[in-house]
Amino acid sequence: MSFGTRAVDFEERVNFDRLRQERLKRAKEYLKKSNLGALLCFDFNNTRYIIGTWIGEWARDKMTRYCILPRDAEPILFDVGSAVVVRKQKAPWIKDVRPAISWGRGAVPKETMAVKRFVEMLKQILIEYGVADLPLGIDILDVPLLKELQIARIEIADGQEVMLNARLIKTRDEIELLKIAAAMADAAFDMVIQNMRPGWKDSDVVALINNVLYTLGSDHVECVNVLSGPRTNPHHHDFSDRIIRPGDIVFIGIMHSYNRYRTCYYRTFCVGKPTIPTTML
Repeated sequence: MSFGTRAVDFEERVNFDRLRQERLKRAKEYLKKSNLGALLCFDFNNTRYIIGTWIGEWARDKMTRYCILPRDAEPILFDVGSAVVVRKQKAPWIKDVRPAISWGRGAVPKETMAVKRFVEMLKQILIEYGVADLPLGIDILDVPLLKELQIARIEIADGQEVMLNARLIKTRDEIELLKIAAAMADAAFDMVIQNMRPGWKDSDVVALINNVLYTLGSDHVECVNVLSGPRTNPHHHDFSDRIIRPGDIVFIGIMHSYNRYRTCYYRTFCVGKPTIPTTML
């Protein structure tokens, strides 16, 4: 494994063309194994797996961008505003990019009838690809969309299960990306060992780790849990401004991603010499 984060001409590292092709191939295979006519994916992890694009964490969970993968066909990406132009210019592997119709999970006024217009558009695509009589797999669903799908008599099913099965076994490039993400977390832990001392706050450690990860090329630090002293038991699953003292146990969990491949990497440290309970003497 090279652990290189840049593309170079002197050795093969992560092959992103192969990565995109193999992921899409697996999604198509598992869709075909199911009884579904198409997949409608709002989940950021699923859309990136199928279509190989990302717009930033600000759009996560808003259902503002999505993709449709019809059975035995190529995926269609529906993107936000000017991002449609960007995809057409910068993502030549996507053959069909269209402006998204979005209701923003309730943020768009009902008077626009965005959900109704979306479902009408969706039904036309299903008819066009000859899969309108088969169930539609969906990974994320809100109540307004559910109601409009029922009115349109579109049968829905669990699309998330199909995608989880497709994503279960990693390709060679996915494994490489996971190892690079872990190597970045290793570097952050090493920096903690070199710097953490009594007088630091838990939040100082969080800031240090964020700096190391983003400097190395992390695309998203989802969470850094730092718990010291009595906050380690019971486990608080967060961080605070607690001042670290000599002999404290410090628990650190790093959840970040590199090219969307994540760590959930935990280590426990002792600041100085650990204290020994009298019952152990």
